[in-house]
Amino acid sequence: MNYCILGAAKSGVAVAQLANTIKNIAKNNSKIFVSELGNAENFSEAITVFDAIGVKYEFGNNSQTIEKAEKILPDFDCLIVSPGVPPTSNFIRKAQEIGIPVISELEFAFQNLKNPIIAITGTNGKTTTTSLITFMFNQAGKNAVSAGNIGLPLSILANEFLTNSFNEMQCHSEIVAELFSVDGADSVDENNNSRSSSTVSLQSSEKIFRKNFLNNSENKFDENTILVVEVSSYQLEFIDKFRPKVAIILNITPDHLNYHLTFENYKNAKLKIAKNQTSDDYLILNADDAVLNCKNINEFKNKNNIKSSIYHFALSQVERGIYLLGDKMINNLQQKKEEIMQTQEIKMPGVHNHYNSMAAAVAAKVWQLTNEDLRDSLMRFQGVEHRLEFVKTINGVDYINDSKATNVNASWYALSSYSKPIIWLAGGQGDNNDYSLLDKIIAKNVKKIISFGEESETIYSRYSQTVDCEKVETLYDAVRLAHSIANSGDVVLFTPACKSFDQFLNYEQRGEVFKQAVYGLVISVN
Repeated sequence: MNYCILGAAKSGVAVAQLANTIKNIAKNNSKIFVSELGNAENFSEAITVFDAIGVKYEFGNNSQTIEKAEKILPDFDCLIVSPGVPPTSNFIRKAQEIGIPVISELEFAFQNLKNPIIAITGTNGKTTTTSLITFMFNQAGKNAVSAGNIGLPLSILANEFLTNSFNEMQCHSEIVAELFSVDGADSVDENNNSRSSSTVSLQSSEKIFRKNFLNNSENKFDENTILVVEVSSYQLEFIDKFRPKVAIILNITPDHLNYHLTFENYKNAKLKIAKNQTSDDYLILNADDAVLNCKNINEFKNKNNIKSSIYHFALSQVERGIYLLGDKMINNLQQKKEEIMQTQEIKMPGVHNHYNSMAAAVAAKVWQLTNEDLRDSLMRFQGVEHRLEFVKTINGVDYINDSKATNVNASWYALSSYSKPIIWLAGGQGDNNDYSLLDKIIAKNVKKIISFGEESETIYSRYSQTVDCEKVETLYDAVRLAHSIANSGDVVLFTPACKSFDQFLNYEQRGEVFKQAVYGLVISVN
């Protein structure tokens, strides 16, 4: 089997690593080739890794022309696509034209794993729910590890599994960890445009996996380890056999339309998560979501060719699932009501985290975790970095980092999570944003808007007649201005509602800049 790989950032390097392991185990002369549109000088560490394991590569704009695709692809049996590479790519279109299978990194990894998988997708909430499920399972004494779009490519775990199973070679993941030295940005959450640089690495994700899981004497990574996998629409676009035991779709609202072109295409990509499930598997859906709300389950299953059993979560009663009844979380999976906990006991704030908590709880109940396990975890889990992350209180003003809110829907949940007056820091790179969805919540909760970045003028123009608004150039400027006008009891909420790529590598870097700006503020002497 000869492999052509599109993309040389985190996922692409992990795929090359796994393909090389397969090649060495099979003891054959398979070709492995990586094509990357970026310039070579931005991928020095990746090149070092490729050279170390004997993988050929080509970089630059000329590496993916239609002429290059016509010349190269006939020599390969499979095209493996990194997240964010658009379907309009010359290589993808040519491969499809001549009948070469096109699969995602997610699919390639899955084909080399035997583990039970819980897969989570949705426009918003994926990372929080993935992390929460992993936390729940580990707290209950079950071996589980988060992977996928959350930052640890599934191919790393597939490589770990193969090397452990055959024990015939050194783990190439450790070669990567040795060679890479800086944190990376190949995350494809709500914020990926297949951007990367020489600082994109596998070191942090792999070291965290080894430190927090493999180095724990109680943990052993084998085929029984539960993989809790965050999956994006990019990754699902090119699956073939990918089949999770439990699939969760948290919500579907317009996003990534520059990639998918239409909302229908985006929705269909999300629904592919259940494509290969059977009657032995489970699909967990948000019954309050306009797309996923299925009053007639059989009709929904037939329309979308779904064979798995469907459970729901919602803010009101559902036939089978977990829902809220007043201030109580109720389990009705077996059509027998039982209270799990009071909603005020949930550590994470906001109604969106009620949804995330219920989705995670349904998955946990499928694996027979007890109500006590769920309650204990939900009372302790504090959320993930860059998602409604409390940073600091200065002069009675709370500063909140919600950099992960890279679309309008995510910011709606953030703006609805606080009863205190909000100074809203918003802006970045737009993606056909429809800000009308925020009009009511802004009128109710926001006292001032400070906009920045490419969308600054759009946001200012929409709200300056009804809300106190100001425009600034940078996020640093926004933080300093907010500090100068905020009163004790206010919340400075950085929930940008936009992608980060106008001024930053990714939402993580943007969130770090926000936190640095807050930490640098001088506390006023009253």
